[in-house]
Amino acid sequence: MTFDDFEAIVKEFERADPFSSNFRYPVKSDLTASLAGHFTLSVRQFASTMDEVLATLSGGCDELPELANERARMDREALYEAILNDDDNGYEP
Repeated sequence: MTFDDFEAIVKEFERADPFSSNFRYPVKSDLTASLAGHFTLSVRQFASTMDEVLATLSGGCDELPELANERARMDREALYEAILNDDDNGYEP
């Protein structure tokens, strides 16, 4: 799934439910439908689409620990260099 595919899915949901409330509250306080009467949803298509979205997001999450570890390593190296280059060693942990 490309970023454009993902963006198209989000925009489709946004068109149907711009305030993220229609799916949670299908009936308004005045007892009228939140979504237009012609709105239909294929549960199978929705599940298939969400499986692809989940796989894409999950793949991105798999890299987060490695990115965090690399960032911590770079921070440690920068701190070490700063301590080495600081004549008065004013570093406080």
